[in-house]
Amino acid sequence: FIDSKVRSGKYYYRLKQIDFNGEFRYSWTVEALYHQAGNYRLYKNYPNPFNSSTIITFELAQEDIVSYIIYDLNGREVRRLMIQKNFSPGTHQIGWNGRNNKGEQLPSGTYFGQLRTRHFVKTNKLLLVK
Repeated sequence: FIDSKVRSGKYYYRLKQIDFNGEFRYSWTVEALYHQAGNYRLYKNYPNPFNSSTIITFELAQEDIVSYIIYDLNGREVRRLMIQKNFSPGTHQIGWNGRNNKGEQLPSGTYFGQLRTRHFVKTNKLLLVK
């Protein structure tokens, strides 16, 4: 038996066994926790490495509040691309031009971008090459 078209959540199942003579009995109840995997995603930015700008693509399973912050190798915040912005379900893109929060061009190097929602946190590596 395959239960299709289910949403994320907790489900309870039990089987009914029917013998050839018509007698039946039920199994014990089984609890199943289902989460739609793959609907929250942070894709690799493109291009990567990049020179002047890159595109960050992410996917949301449901409407959510999103933040995307870029950090240097020492874990210091260098750029807030989004803070607590509401997004609908689906695929979205944001761009980064390699500049910090003050508008200054950052040096070549490795940076980490972190996407954070109420249900998902993921970090990716961004390589800025000048």
